[in-house]
Amino acid sequence: IDEVALAAPVISPEEGIYSEPQYITVEIPDDSYFVYYTTDGSQPGMQSTLYEGAIPMPIGESEFAFVIYDEGGRQGETVYVKYRLDMNITFTGEQASHMLVRTLMTQGIIMDTEGRSADMEGTRQYVAESVISENDQYYYLLEEIYISPDGMRQKTGSRYAVSIVTGECFIAMRNS
Repeated sequence: IDEVALAAPVISPEEGIYSEPQYITVEIPDDSYFVYYTTDGSQPGMQSTLYEGAIPMPIGESEFAFVIYDEGGRQGETVYVKYRLDMNITFTGEQASHMLVRTLMTQGIIMDTEGRSADMEGTRQYVAESVISENDQYYYLLEEIYISPDGMRQKTGSRYAVSIVTGECFIAMRNS
């Protein structure tokens, strides 16, 4: 019996250097296929991150690897892509993180610049991982990371957007 090989996932945009925010997308034939990816260029597998929609291109250099699986668990060819997002921006991602921390302190969500809060023992850290575009405006997208007292780091799923022009802070939500 000849088995038909799975096609490699089609990734957009092409690898390269970009000066404006981009979203990385994957063409998937239909709902019976699943794509998994890594962001460090390592070989992805079913234990890697599941592709669930457009991924904001990270700031600086990044290397993604994508692989497709069918519902029977057959694996397709892995596709590797490298990107570099170089933007002329008003302030750095680290400065955006400091602006967000000050805003969260003002709102009483965290107590100090270390990210402590009254309702948990560990701390929270905010990391700018990419720049996104919304309504012709650019924002740093920051991921909230919880750091437990024993040093374990875990993403909380909370994301924030900070305007790269004004420094205004917003809660970021994924939509369709």
